[in-house]
Amino acid sequence: MIYFEVEVVKMTVTKSLEKILIDLTGEPRAEVALHVALKDVVVHRLEIVECDIKKMETKYHVTFPEFKRKWEEGQIEKKYSYDVENDYWEWEGLVSRKNRIEEISKWLV
Repeated sequence: MIYFEVEVVKMTVTKSLEKILIDLTGEPRAEVALHVALKDVVVHRLEIVECDIKKMETKYHVTFPEFKRKWEEGQIEKKYSYDVENDYWEWEGLVSRKNRIEEISKWLV
């Protein structure tokens, strides 16, 4: 047998928030409705981040790992211009955020 311990956090939810969760998800149990809503938020946030990553890939015609490699090899034109450098940091942040969101989504099975 496998045993595991899960830390449980108790929280108070106002009646109005409980009603919103139930109405939003169609789930009559508030604790389940919260779980469903969180899963939906994670999926939605992942879609937004993936869309932003796709915009960068379209702009530069490469994926971030390829862009980073070209950056490090000095193959990116005007790499120290404000716009290009800002895109690099934003894109790197988006990839990190995507990885984190995908990890979170595993917890919400």
